[in-house]
Amino acid sequence: MSKARVLVTGSDEQLGKAVLTALGPCGVAANPTGDGTADPSALTGIEAIINCANRVTGTTEAIERMNVAFPTNLAQQARMAGVRRFVQVSSFSVYGRAEQIDAATPLLPLGDYGRSKLAAEQALLALDHADFRVSVLRLPFMFSAQEPEMLGRLVALMLRLRVLPSSAAKPCRRSMITYASAAAILIELAKGPDPSVEVCVAADPRPLDLTVIARLIDERLGRRIAILPIPEAAVLLAGRIAPAIADRLFRSSVLSPSANLLKGAGEHGVEAALLGYLDGLVAGRFTGQHRRSC
Repeated sequence: MSKARVLVTGSDEQLGKAVLTALGPCGVAANPTGDGTADPSALTGIEAIINCANRVTGTTEAIERMNVAFPTNLAQQARMAGVRRFVQVSSFSVYGRAEQIDAATPLLPLGDYGRSKLAAEQALLALDHADFRVSVLRLPFMFSAQEPEMLGRLVALMLRLRVLPSSAAKPCRRSMITYASAAAILIELAKGPDPSVEVCVAADPRPLDLTVIARLIDERLGRRIAILPIPEAAVLLAGRIAPAIADRLFRSSVLSPSANLLKGAGEHGVEAALLGYLDGLVAGRFTGQHRRSC
């Protein structure tokens, strides 16, 4: 597939950009049209499609239009046009609030986003055929040193407060992945997925402990972040009062190694990307909220 053309939707989003960068001249950028459909002419000469188009917020209708209707219609068009492979980006959100994720973890999505990603998986897998292979890749929170997303906001908050509340019973550990690692896996699936495995799950093999973030901030920026142990009863109370914030601070989400498609992240590892971001703060490569926090 070294010269095969691969259509990448959602090419204006960070993951889509990473996939196009990795594909080089073989990548073809595409985005949904205003009515949420794809231009059929864009499928001419395409061997595979990687759908990175995604909508996290908005009305239920808007989320379903982007996350369910668009990829399903695109896959139907692609199958008729003779495209051989379709790779769908899905999310750990299909597991709901599960703290340990493996092959037996039930699918219990919460909210419009998680439900839309699961609905898209089901609709797309129903189109799988010997001449049109469909693969689904479930991914956790993604970031890069240049685009830290929520991790950057967490670092900024730590720098302002100089404290990290942490469950006294167990630290919060999160499986994450960099855009570069996710892009590499998506391209491998587009080359020719194992027909016996339709749904894959991937994350950096080393979950990130939030207390490690605090330690690295101290090492790289010289800003000590105190770890504040929170009793389990207080953690449960926080979950009832402010569930979204409590989830970010106290709920783990860890992918089992046995279920993880990614066995080694190498230079694109999560901790390396975090260090790159922190070093960027020191060097003044970032502006705005995160720079002011230093």
